[in-house]
Amino acid sequence: VIIEDFAPGSDARRAGLEIGDFILQINRKKINSVASYKKALKASKRLFVIVVNRKGTEKSYVVKVDR
Repeated sequence: VIIEDFAPGSDARRAGLEIGDFILQINRKKINSVASYKKALKASKRLFVIVVNRKGTEKSYVVKVDR
């Protein structure tokens, strides 16, 4: 799953994620489809550890959701 856009005031954007980042994992769950992405988000509550590939380099971000 590739990040294409952010909602205004996005917690993920504030955490450092960028448009074009390729999401590899959310809370240690491998992301290989939109369905697995949605399932991982739903299983998590307010804190996510997201691993992305950005231009060939893996980076980890902690996203705290202030819903």
